[in-house]
Amino acid sequence: MAYSAGSTILDDHYNEFTTGSSSGSATHGTRNINTVWGSGSGNKGYGQGSTLSAVSAGSSVTATQWETLLSKLETTAAHQGTTLTTGGGAYSTINAGDSIAALSTLDTDITNIYSNRSNAAASGSDITASSNNTTTWNTQTTFTATTDFANDDSATKFFNAGGMIGINFTNQGGGSGSKDTAWGNIISAVGTIWLTSAGPSGSATNVTVAGTSYTGTDKKGGSGSTTTLSNIGYHDLSTAYNETFKQYDSTYVYTANYITVRWKYTSSNVYAEVKLFDNANTSGNPGATQDETINLNIQCNLTVRQPSTTYLSNSWGTPSASVTYSDS
Repeated sequence: MAYSAGSTILDDHYNEFTTGSSSGSATHGTRNINTVWGSGSGNKGYGQGSTLSAVSAGSSVTATQWETLLSKLETTAAHQGTTLTTGGGAYSTINAGDSIAALSTLDTDITNIYSNRSNAAASGSDITASSNNTTTWNTQTTFTATTDFANDDSATKFFNAGGMIGINFTNQGGGSGSKDTAWGNIISAVGTIWLTSAGPSGSATNVTVAGTSYTGTDKKGGSGSTTTLSNIGYHDLSTAYNETFKQYDSTYVYTANYITVRWKYTSSNVYAEVKLFDNANTSGNPGATQDETINLNIQCNLTVRQPSTTYLSNSWGTPSASVTYSDS
């Protein structure tokens, strides 16, 4: 019998909503609550315990089981910021012993929390690290930002639940040449480059976290235009570096200078390789030394923005963050 408002709730219906299969076996390719809430697979799953248990064939669905399903649905939607279609945004509480019946909005709401699984209504706390280039340099400088998770599963749950990794720069002063000034301008123009769960291998090409939409690797803040801004997110990373961001200096005579960000994932580590290329070979000032060096103290900052734990327990552990500098 088809599931419809007011009809009797069969074990097949309940199992499909909770596990994705009428038999009660986990089926992650079909919309269901456990796949989003529990361990899931790939770009699905927050890694939470207390998943919903299936009922055996021919068994009745109790009021307690029905209330637990609705409560889990509401909690999942609250984490995502998904608005339930039921009137008032929440289902009426069902007490043990109450009669239960099919709800017309339930199928749509479960489909929505499955589709919106990578969204998060809020973010958690930040873990930060930074490194400074205090040396005089010319031609090229490199920062490597590393986010280390306990294991692959921890990294996946971090991103699935709305975690992000960001790279930006701070001008710490020093240097008074025109090229120093130009580099101060470009590191400000870059803004923050964020890596999220969105992308071709993610659950969606766009995710919304704390009210802001992100597309794979995304630039937020800053100014100017980018040459490369790739829709590659965590689930698209491989063991080889992939350039996802590139922006040139817009300052006259220094337009050959640029910054790139490349990402890769190895074992339990997410690496961001950030390179600053000083290809301009003129100072722009008549009579000044050509191809001047840079004396600006540039700080590269790594922000590991954890998922919110308002509705979820921490299933991803506490990643560590570090940034190192080299002159090549």
